[in-house]
Amino acid sequence: LEQTFGKVLEAALNANAPAGLRYEAVNAGVSGWGTDQQLLWLRSEGAKYQPDLGLLAFFPGNDFQNVS
Repeated sequence: LEQTFGKVLEAALNANAPAGLRYEAVNAGVSGWGTDQQLLWLRSEGAKYQPDLGLLAFFPGNDFQNVS
């Protein structure tokens, strides 16, 4: 778990964070979802987290096909 993208990102952000500031990375990735499904999730559930930043990992090997 500590070597996942989200945890590595979170650790790197927190290592350089100003005193009293803590970053939290939420991994909302779901295998098999396309960007259309990710957007629907962000609108209905993800917005509840009030994120300051969102990152989208896009894999050209199959994501182009998923959204076509």
